[in-house]
Amino acid sequence: MVDFYEVAGVSPSATKEEIRKAYRKLVIKVHPDKNRDDPDATSKFQSLQHIFEVLLDEEKRKIYDETGQDPDSDECFGKLSPEDILRFCRQHFGQVTEERIMEMERKYRGSKEEEEDLKQFYIRFEGNLQRILFYIICSDESDIPRFVRFYDDCISKGLLQSTRMYKQSKRKMLKRCKSIKERNLSLVDSEQSNPMEESNTSLTQLVLSNQKKRAVAWDSFCDAILEKSTLSKSKRM
Repeated sequence: MVDFYEVAGVSPSATKEEIRKAYRKLVIKVHPDKNRDDPDATSKFQSLQHIFEVLLDEEKRKIYDETGQDPDSDECFGKLSPEDILRFCRQHFGQVTEERIMEMERKYRGSKEEEEDLKQFYIRFEGNLQRILFYIICSDESDIPRFVRFYDDCISKGLLQSTRMYKQSKRKMLKRCKSIKERNLSLVDSEQSNPMEESNTSLTQLVLSNQKKRAVAWDSFCDAILEKSTLSKSKRM
């Protein structure tokens, strides 16, 4: 029997946050897109997802800790041996750098995958932009105008249906974006009036802000993968 904690690279006493952190480090290395030459890459990745889902679910983790058995053993691993999965983890475990996060963000934004995610979450949340924004990786409130243009285009083409929730959240979120833009412009004007005094501070804040955004984007990316996997399993049940 494979040791879930050994595969995840955490101790049996690890907190949820520590488990999530371990997942974020693994996911970029083991994703099928990064292992196109491995015919079993997708199966291995799904097995890894399952392991982390068990460890992040309080009830399932409790069962696993008490019995040493996978609570969903009928659905896990398929034809792959535990040794194969453990070897796969050890082989691909590596450090996630900010450059890789930036690359992931660049490839995802505006991609077909992002468009499909936008459609999926529009349907799931009935057009609630605030909730959609939470689930779309690499996004923040500055993306709302871009998302609105995409949704309006889909609605005009009959690909999506306009909803009351969409209309309400659209007005609310666009108004918030306008407020943020005005506040940022005001900040720029203020800094320009004291360029020597505040230039270094502003640059530092910008760098820190960008780093924080990328970290949040990466966390959202990993959480979205877990979310998608959980949804697909619930549909099969």
